[in-house]
Amino acid sequence: GLYYCENCGPIMGTLEVIYDYESLKDHPKIQAKAFDKKASMYQFDFLLPTTAKCKFDPYIGGTPLYKFDLLGLKNVLIKYDGSNPSSSYKDRASSVAINKALDEHNDTIFCASTGNAASSLAMLSAHTPLNTYIFVPATIPAGKRAQLEISGAKVFAVEGTYDEVYDLSLELGLRKGWYCRHAAINPYLLEGKKTGAFEIAVQNDFEIPDYVFVGVGDGTVVSSLYKGFKEFYDIGLTDKIPKIIGVQAEGIAAIKRVFDKGKPYRPEPITGSTVADSISVGNPRDVIKACKYVEASGGYFLSVSDQDILD
Repeated sequence: GLYYCENCGPIMGTLEVIYDYESLKDHPKIQAKAFDKKASMYQFDFLLPTTAKCKFDPYIGGTPLYKFDLLGLKNVLIKYDGSNPSSSYKDRASSVAINKALDEHNDTIFCASTGNAASSLAMLSAHTPLNTYIFVPATIPAGKRAQLEISGAKVFAVEGTYDEVYDLSLELGLRKGWYCRHAAINPYLLEGKKTGAFEIAVQNDFEIPDYVFVGVGDGTVVSSLYKGFKEFYDIGLTDKIPKIIGVQAEGIAAIKRVFDKGKPYRPEPITGSTVADSISVGNPRDVIKACKYVEASGGYFLSVSDQDILD
């Protein structure tokens, strides 16, 4: 499969999935704003690169949007994706990856992960004919590894950092022709993640929030939310796009650093650490899109200390 521009390489050459937005304006569902606040993410299949094919697809997305008055602010919305099958936002991307792999008649899918992406892929692919290979750092907690093996995935534990494991998996997986479930390399996975933005719009009666705050590691979720809000805007369903605020851990704020230096955005791998292991990424792969899309929204990046995260 084609994942990135061969001339620019995987980090500078990330690709985007583009639809015919003009003709979509006449789609009957869009004309009627006929959406269900609890339906799966596949109710938006007119803006997805694949359709639902698997046992769990009807249960992915349609997660609750809770409304609170918090910190002196009225109407703070919290999108809770813990009700997805593997309890993670990652299910939106894994589902698209699995369905695309099946579309393209692959028999094997792979990823490198320290946690949620791995368990999401293992659980959702367990009910398909696909072989699933997952590369993890050898330091992964035993509980996380057991979850993958119980789901039937083949786990390769590698001595090295997450970034080293990632590079190894990519080199081997692409050479073998396996389907790649790396959201920052495979542009189709961002399409699954953007459905969170669609649901926020639908569940809030098409009233778009002023700001959306999202934790940032590799940069794909923050990019996807902008793309989702922009697409609903482009097809005439909404009249504004929120400012997207990317939140990083102070100890390893790699994308914030690139963004704050300004254009042209140039990746700059760093070392560091944070208690928030899911966003502990020193060499983010989707850094260019993250910076470009956050800028386009009028947003910015901020960083928080581990103590604040724990509080």
